[in-house]
Amino acid sequence: MVHEYQQIPPLPGATLVRSEATHKRTSALVGASYTAPISYAELRQHYDAALAAAGWQFVGEQPVRIWGQDYGGKIASYCKADMEAALDYAGAEPGTDWNFSLDLVWGQTVRACAS
Repeated sequence: MVHEYQQIPPLPGATLVRSEATHKRTSALVGASYTAPISYAELRQHYDAALAAAGWQFVGEQPVRIWGQDYGGKIASYCKADMEAALDYAGAEPGTDWNFSLDLVWGQTVRACAS
């Protein structure tokens, strides 16, 4: 999973806030949170291209509500074989030290890409 994550170029100029990687026999997650002065449209433009170049397919997007509030957050989902990627945009959510994250997941909760 780490190797797969390293194939996706990070957003130029983004500042890494934190990263994580967990590996178990039946699941794995690797991801990082960043901060950058960027709109959701610009973020999607970069990661749509970067993920497609690495063989990922866009699946869909959904809004995110925090305790019922809409701060403009969104999650874009992608898939590749038996892995999923989530591009999470925080919008104007108060109290966050990041404004977007990218996580790759393999395992128990992942559905494979449709053929």
